[in-house]
Amino acid sequence: MDRSLTRTISLLLFSLLIFCYVGLFEHAGSWSKITFSTGRYPAPNFLRKAKVESPKTPKTTQPEPPSFSESSYSDNEPTILSSKKSVSTIHLRSPPPKNPDPPTKNEIIQFPVNSTIQENHIYETFEKRKKHLNFVCKRLRQVVDLNQNKADNFDELQQFQKDLLQSKEDDKACKPITHPAGLLDNLFKSEDYKIRTCLPTKTGSTSWLRTLISLETYHGSKSPDQVRESWGSYSQRMWKNAWLLEEQVKTKTGDQGWMSLMTVRHPMARLYSAWKDKFRKGQPWLKVIEKQFQYYLLRLERNDMSNAAYEYSFEAFVELVALTDFDGQRDRHWTSIHTYCNPCAIPYDFIVKQEYGFEENDYLLQIYDQEGKYQNLKSIPKRSQWGHQLDEKPIEVEDMLEPWKDISKTTIKQIYKTFYLDFVYFNYSIDEFIAVGKNDDGVLDDVKKTMKTKINAQSSKVKWMDTNHCRDSFNEACQFTEMTGYRLNCKGYKRLSFSTYEEAEAFACADEEITGIGLSAGQYCVSSIEGSLTKTTEKGRSRSWIKKEHPVLISK
Repeated sequence: MDRSLTRTISLLLFSLLIFCYVGLFEHAGSWSKITFSTGRYPAPNFLRKAKVESPKTPKTTQPEPPSFSESSYSDNEPTILSSKKSVSTIHLRSPPPKNPDPPTKNEIIQFPVNSTIQENHIYETFEKRKKHLNFVCKRLRQVVDLNQNKADNFDELQQFQKDLLQSKEDDKACKPITHPAGLLDNLFKSEDYKIRTCLPTKTGSTSWLRTLISLETYHGSKSPDQVRESWGSYSQRMWKNAWLLEEQVKTKTGDQGWMSLMTVRHPMARLYSAWKDKFRKGQPWLKVIEKQFQYYLLRLERNDMSNAAYEYSFEAFVELVALTDFDGQRDRHWTSIHTYCNPCAIPYDFIVKQEYGFEENDYLLQIYDQEGKYQNLKSIPKRSQWGHQLDEKPIEVEDMLEPWKDISKTTIKQIYKTFYLDFVYFNYSIDEFIAVGKNDDGVLDDVKKTMKTKINAQSSKVKWMDTNHCRDSFNEACQFTEMTGYRLNCKGYKRLSFSTYEEAEAFACADEEITGIGLSAGQYCVSSIEGSLTKTTEKGRSRSWIKKEHPVLISK
């Protein structure tokens, strides 16, 4: 071979060797992520040093042929595995998924959720619902005033809901009054696990309660499906708050690591579910319902129910509901959601619609347990506490229409007005139900007129609890209404007593927490929102005065 050619080839090989050596040295940091397991040929010293100094990376367990060793991985590069027998054999595989990003803040939803979990259409849906609720709450005074002043005008109420997105914010914001009757048994929280929920009846609430029990009692070691405790037996052990609620929730918000959620459902579907569950013959709760409503149900019944599975027909039940103007006249199983949860006063980050609960519930558990602490807390129960299979697909409006085909359009419109705030808060529509309803034959008109008068007469004492939604400054309007024939139970302030009414009133006006003044045995006392009114026959000896903007419970 020609000498000059030999020199040229040697020079090229030498240059190539130098180039490779320098390149390896300059990229020692990245090469330190490669595991050398060649057996015969050890890694260079500078690579060993770089590997020791570099931070350890997590190992993943993936099935590989036994002749290959596992290697650590780079976030951006494929993993390289070397053969023990030959340095010339390499195998490539895709890296494991990236570690979850740290939680990030959101302008709409305050609870921190890492970006990986946020990249989901369900999260976008939660954002839209929260954004809609925030929008409505800034216009709540308009909604409330319209509902009260135009309660008999269905068309105007419906048109306002449709045009709501074009409305302006209220000049004077509404600070909603927290309704004590709704929150007593449906708002739960866990201090240890930082989760707060409002679970109205007939919204899939039992499934979430079983999840809370799994956390609070079993520390997440038991799957919610395995929890058998019932709502009634456990609710007394859960935290419930009916007084000073708005103050307490200020320190339990999403940006402070508290997950807050509420469950909702289309009002029309929720009413049908309440009837189907509570009006079955032999249902224990039916006795409670009959104690209050049997007189009306018997007179509104037009069907022969002797051989039916239900004590009263759905038609009779719906007519009864349509006769009630506010929640103080209803059973707790069809009390409006806004009374239960007061979504404009309490910040809920996540609004779960029961119609899509089959996927939203489990996704929320993923958000709650982003660090994977609770391996058995991965799914909300798919069966009810009675063993019924729950839906595992979206529930469309068409699926809800069938039972309403035998209900008159007049009654359906009244139901819409009765639950107007729920329709507006959670963006539900009544159009499809009006379309399938039948024309009213007027047979029950006289009966319903009589029943309406009787219902209103029996519940006049509590009506103002449901018609006063917005609270103004207490310093400007500290006024009391005398409740004749009722004794005020002064819970929370039992040790305080005043010799004159004026002293008690001055004390009550200076404290927003005080809701009423009571007189018993010549002494005046004051009460927080925990206080309740009890009917009494002691004339003159027992009197009470209630702050107009702070309702209390009235015991029957």
